[in-house]
Amino acid sequence: MFGGFGGPFRGEVDLRDCEVDGEIPSEINGAFYRVGPDFQYPPKFANNIPFDGEGNVSMFRIADGHVDLKTRYVRTQRFKAQEAARKALFGMYRNPYTDDPAVKGLSRGTANTHVVFHAGKLLALKEDSPPVIMDPVSLETLDDYHTFGGKLTSLTFTAHPKFDPESGEMIAYGYEARGEATDDVAVYGIDRNGRVTWETWIKVPYVA
Repeated sequence: MFGGFGGPFRGEVDLRDCEVDGEIPSEINGAFYRVGPDFQYPPKFANNIPFDGEGNVSMFRIADGHVDLKTRYVRTQRFKAQEAARKALFGMYRNPYTDDPAVKGLSRGTANTHVVFHAGKLLALKEDSPPVIMDPVSLETLDDYHTFGGKLTSLTFTAHPKFDPESGEMIAYGYEARGEATDDVAVYGIDRNGRVTWETWIKVPYVA
């Protein structure tokens, strides 16, 4: 699972002038971001799923007809703990009971599902944990467990928030919001400046 076609890259890249087929209009000036899972170390269990890899963010910077590429691992609590230990410490996907005891109490979030830009920051997201904040230019990790100044009380945060294009408000939610297997959902409104302006909690018929 750890090698061969589709195996993890396990690297970070700074590449100036990507090869381009055709021409990029000189008027384009911006960046395209993407994120995906990439194992930092061989997983503890060989039958773990590839989606449990660490978040690795790519930024394609486009300007003046050129494209530069920068990639960085998201420095989550999980990533930093494994970096210090120089091995995998977290077990099977979404199963904290398979983790090394040394990481008890740390966030299991990998920030590997989606990236969105809001309030001047890049948010790297995974459904089971709060956002991780990254600098949109350097891709430096700025906050490995972002709770919007303590206003996010849910233990989880969606990887797919929605945005009001006029007000800049972000609507987000967390399921299993009080922890593993809880039937609580928390819904949040976050304004264009990154401040939580309202929240509501609901019960759902079953955990899903």
